[in-house]
Amino acid sequence: MLKNRHVLFVLIWIIVSGLFQFHKIVVLPPVSVHQGAQTDRACIALNYYQVSMNFFLPRVMETAVTDGITPCEFPLINYSAAICYKLFGFSSFWYRFLMWSFMGIGLWAAFDLLYRWLKNVISALLITFTWYSSTVLAYYSANFLPDVGALCFILLALRQWYLHTMNPGGNRVVWFAVLGSLACLIKITCFVFIIGVGSIALIRLIKGDKTLKLIFACFIVALFTAGWYSYCQWLEKQVGYSYFLMTMVVPGSIAEFREYFHIFYANWFTQIYTIWQWIFIGFGIIGAAFIKEKSELKPLLYLTSIGLIGFYVLMARQFRYHDYYIITLLPIMIIAMGYGYKLLHKISPWLGYGIVLAIFITSFAEAKNNVRSRFTPSHYWYQTFFEPAQFKGIDPWLTQQGVTQKQRVAVAFDPTPNTILYFINRRGLRISEDDSTFNVDVKLTKTDVLLTNDSLLFFNKYPSTRKQLTLKTNYNTWLLFEIKK
Repeated sequence: MLKNRHVLFVLIWIIVSGLFQFHKIVVLPPVSVHQGAQTDRACIALNYYQVSMNFFLPRVMETAVTDGITPCEFPLINYSAAICYKLFGFSSFWYRFLMWSFMGIGLWAAFDLLYRWLKNVISALLITFTWYSSTVLAYYSANFLPDVGALCFILLALRQWYLHTMNPGGNRVVWFAVLGSLACLIKITCFVFIIGVGSIALIRLIKGDKTLKLIFACFIVALFTAGWYSYCQWLEKQVGYSYFLMTMVVPGSIAEFREYFHIFYANWFTQIYTIWQWIFIGFGIIGAAFIKEKSELKPLLYLTSIGLIGFYVLMARQFRYHDYYIITLLPIMIIAMGYGYKLLHKISPWLGYGIVLAIFITSFAEAKNNVRSRFTPSHYWYQTFFEPAQFKGIDPWLTQQGVTQKQRVAVAFDPTPNTILYFINRRGLRISEDDSTFNVDVKLTKTDVLLTNDSLLFFNKYPSTRKQLTLKTNYNTWLLFEIKK
């Protein structure tokens, strides 16, 4: 079993992926919950592929800023997808497949860490997939958001750290620094774990242990992370704007914080984990205090739990509507589940196996059903602004009408910055229903044509634009207008 545990994990991961129907999801363009956030990231990869492979100048489709250039999370995921497009041709499959692969690698790292800690393959597998049985985590496993990529790297980094604590030496500290840096560059949230590891190493140093290399590794991670975000601040000044939140938004009062928490709890709490999973996690956090062992996972659990609470307080406003913000903090939960299992196993081995297995079965079934709901049209959780089928054939049609990739297109109406532009494969400016007449006039002067599927609403809202616009042709429900300069 020791020799075959990796093969066993891969087989179970493939079976689980099949049950979640990732083989169907992996071919889909951005749809469902947070479609706008998905197209924001997807269009960075598309622009690398079509416009420029300059890693340090990521672009979105909307060109409200200088040529669409925008600071963002470290675009390693987007750039990797663009390389796949260069090699195999553009297809949403490659982006989703990359994310699924990152999730699998990260999940393997979690499993391997648990196995080395618990010394048992079955318990490691049970806890790993109980932890993975989360609607939020499963939904974003083959998605366009970078959070799962960051989760993969932080799990790999924690595995290297744990191996180092078991047997110091080799290049494990170096690998911890490299993988930890990639995780924090992609998602700054991962720095919670770097602070936790660094704090433990500092305490050990004070006690006389030789942990300078580990402290230096944490410093290197902090240096690289600070360097990237300093570059993002500089780039934002150059282009004048950022499409992505690069700073924290702190609640203004206790009452505001309570309101934000109520929204978060009502929307996302049981989408992250079921109530039984949360109880198991809480049991593990409390129960860890009663487990006597030399592992440094216990102090890491408590330090990172404090970090999670702190991060939530700072970002409560964003947590209202962003379920994926929690993803990179989920390693805390798998450690807690590990301690919950250890405490149950201490009472009775069969009690440990039985309870974890029961939680896994119920939580996996719920996560599977919830993910299916997110890809079921007409379901509440299928929150798609624009169906991809609406845009079938529109790219070649625009080319036939003389609207080339170099021309700028105004699109109306889009509540998100890049969704329509991404699906029509054109760069330009989007017009939302909230835009003022002045803003629309400015946008029309900066674009060559207007594309809309609701000309009645457009002219009712902006009657003064009738003199500027001449209907050229239509494609299904889409109307193409020339803009007089």
